[in-house]
Amino acid sequence: MEAAAQFFVESPDVVYGPEAIEAQYEYRTTRVSREGGVLKVDQGAEEGGVLGRAGRLGEKGTGPGIHCAACLQVHPTSTRFTFRTARQVPRLGVMLVGWGGNNGSTLTAAVLANRLRLSWPTRSGRKEANYYGSLTQAGTVSLGLDAEGQEVFVPFSAVLPMVAPNDLVFDGWDISSLNLAE
Repeated sequence: MEAAAQFFVESPDVVYGPEAIEAQYEYRTTRVSREGGVLKVDQGAEEGGVLGRAGRLGEKGTGPGIHCAACLQVHPTSTRFTFRTARQVPRLGVMLVGWGGNNGSTLTAAVLANRLRLSWPTRSGRKEANYYGSLTQAGTVSLGLDAEGQEVFVPFSAVLPMVAPNDLVFDGWDISSLNLAE
């Protein structure tokens, strides 16, 4: 499994601009309506042909009809969406209520350890701070198969521009007057 750091979608529906990525997407689904009446049968259905569309009472079909109490009509539908994603990720501040508690202090310490590239000795060797437990920083997404049939993965954070944890700015408060650094 190969991990790619950056990728570009080559499609007439995706446009990369200096400020944003714009993608057109067509969402296809079906709408079902219930109607009493006759389900039309195309010519040749008796000899292994196909059923035609559901008809309404009084309509004449191209072949014999099958009477049903409540026929279902299935109507394909599509909706076109435009997604616009800014390429420049803004700064992000995180305000922590109860900053001195377990969750706030642990989150702050983890980000600072990674930002400062802290390491420490252990019995099994030197360990370094990392984001291995983070879905957005350590997780990967499969893009598909390459020409050799090998699956290609990219980091989750490469799918959409997002703020890196090392770039977060923290602030907050706590009812305790103890110094967070201590």
